[in-house]
Amino acid sequence: DLTDYHPLWRETVRLKIGNNVAHFPPPPVQGGLIEAQILAMLNDGDRFRKAAREERDHLMAEVSARAFADAGRAGPVTGDPQSLLTRSHVAALMAGYRRDRRDESAFAAPPSNGAANPAATSVVAVDRDGNAVACGLTLNTLFGTGRRAAGTGILLAALPRPGSHDSASLGPMLVMNEAGPSFRFAAAASGGSAAPGALAGSAARILFADEPVSAAVNTPRVHAGGDAQAVLIESTVSPERAEALRQRGHPLAVTQLLGRVSAIAFLKGLPGNPASCAAATDQRGFGFAIVGG
Repeated sequence: DLTDYHPLWRETVRLKIGNNVAHFPPPPVQGGLIEAQILAMLNDGDRFRKAAREERDHLMAEVSARAFADAGRAGPVTGDPQSLLTRSHVAALMAGYRRDRRDESAFAAPPSNGAANPAATSVVAVDRDGNAVACGLTLNTLFGTGRRAAGTGILLAALPRPGSHDSASLGPMLVMNEAGPSFRFAAAASGGSAAPGALAGSAARILFADEPVSAAVNTPRVHAGGDAQAVLIESTVSPERAEALRQRGHPLAVTQLLGRVSAIAFLKGLPGNPASCAAATDQRGFGFAIVGG
C-alpha cells in the first residue's frame, strides 16, 4: 500500500483577511471549509471585532451553526469551494442574524452521519525563515487497528468509516502576507466536530481582537453545529457568559472540553521580526509549545 501511494497536491481554500490570506485544506477535507466560512462571517464588516464581549459567544454559536448547516446542505463539494466564500454567499448565510436573539432557522441543520472522529492530533511549526507547516492527522480510531507493523513499532491506521464526517475534525490553517514579510499565523486543532469552531474561534480572537495567543487558545469555549440543537459550553465558562447565551434564547448543555488547538503567531511577519513570536498549546490536552533562539 505504501509503495503504491501517491500524494496529491491541491490548491488551498483561500480567505482574504485584511492584507493577509488565510489558507485551508480543500474538500474532501470538510473542516477546512467550515473554518473558512466561520472566519468569513466573523470578518465580514469587522463583525467579531465590533461585537460587544457579551455578544461574542452568541455570535460564535450562530456562525458555527450556519457553517455546519451549509456543509450539510452542500454535501460533498464538487464545484469550486471558493464560491462558498463569496461576499454574497456569506451575506446570505448571515441573513436573519440578530445580536439579541437566537435565529432558530440557523439551527435547523440537516442530520449528520454521526459525530466526527475525535481520535486525531495536530502540529504546527515554523522556522526563522518563515517556512511553516500546519498539520492534522488521525488513525481514524483511537490507536488505529491496535496492531503494529512488524518490527517497526508503528500502529496501523483503521479504515475510515464510510460516509462519515470524520474530515470535519481536520482543518489546519496558515495565514500569509503575499507582499511580505510572509508568514503571520498557523494553527491546527483536534477533538471531533468541535475542532473547526475551536480553531476558528481562537484564530478570531488573535487575528480580529488582538488577544494574546495563549489567552485566545485557552479561553473557555462554546460550540454549535452538527445535530445538536443546544449550544455546548465548557464547564469552565463563567456564569455571566452562560446567562448571556440563555437571555438570547439558547438552550445550553455543559461538557468538559471542546477541541484542542495549537497556534503560532508572528503578527509582524517572518522573516524579519522574530521577536514578535508567540506560540501556545491547549491546556485541555497534553501537547507543548516551545520557541527556540
